[in-house]
Amino acid sequence: GDIGDSQSIEDGLSTYSSRLRKMKYMLQHARPGTLLVIDEFGTGSDPDMGGALAEVILHRLADSGAMGVVTTHFTNLKLLAGNRAGIVNACMLFNAKTLSPLYQLHVGEPGSSFTFEVAEKIGLDDAILQEAKAKLSTEKWQVEQLLKQLQAEKNKLAKLQRDLQKQLGKTTAEKREYKERNDQLQQNMAVQKEQKEERQKLMEYGRKLHQLANEWSLSKDKKPIIHKFVKLAGYEQALKKQQEAFQQSEAYRSEKIADLLPKLSVGAKVYLLNSREQGVITQLQHNKATVQLGRLSIQVGIDKLSLQPSDKNANKGRDKKRK
Repeated sequence: GDIGDSQSIEDGLSTYSSRLRKMKYMLQHARPGTLLVIDEFGTGSDPDMGGALAEVILHRLADSGAMGVVTTHFTNLKLLAGNRAGIVNACMLFNAKTLSPLYQLHVGEPGSSFTFEVAEKIGLDDAILQEAKAKLSTEKWQVEQLLKQLQAEKNKLAKLQRDLQKQLGKTTAEKREYKERNDQLQQNMAVQKEQKEERQKLMEYGRKLHQLANEWSLSKDKKPIIHKFVKLAGYEQALKKQQEAFQQSEAYRSEKIADLLPKLSVGAKVYLLNSREQGVITQLQHNKATVQLGRLSIQVGIDKLSLQPSDKNANKGRDKKRK
């Protein structure tokens, strides 16, 4: 590793010469499996010459197959990492507005040093900053501006991603709430439809009885009316049997499965047909479901399930309580 300053007056070592000794040692011993940790690679000498030498050394270290982390402010090393296989740029994200670190590592792009921005923030004279910018080469200035622009865009994308995640979570919750309300509405509509059909049958039956009552009061010959009354009673009984027969048919079974299947899922609570015993669906397969009833697990056809307890059984339960 090369971290910190190892200059020594006693040994006649400047900062740069001591760092070069470490670079020499690393070049001699670097091989696959070696870990290299180098801070401020190439600093301590003339930036151009030090940067050029650092670039060649970095090439050799990469050729050795060693792995490591290198930090630098040298633009030529950042450009090298963008073009050389086996070396990858990375940067710690920085808030360009507040000039404060975000403590987030981003791999794939080099970072900006924000040199002039930091100098401006601490109050360095603007004339000095402008003169320094004028002395900076056009190429380096453009690269620095590009790096700052890339980092600003990365910060915007990160914020947009966070906002999208929040919105997605909100949308998912609203969608779930909508589905629950819609399921409840569909269930209520089904109950109301059934009640409406029952009321219409009762009204029709009452109308016919009322008509027979009028005929009874107006007619002297009661036999035809009695015949009609018996026929009406038989008709209602036949209609009831017809409905019961339909409920045993394959058409009714298919209709019920088509209605129930979209409302069922693993974990849903259901009732067995003509039963108040509630279970939980643990598996759905074609038109059958595996239902857990306490410690008992059974497989039944979906047409044998209900989302509500049976009215017949509910009445039985109330009758038992009365007794």
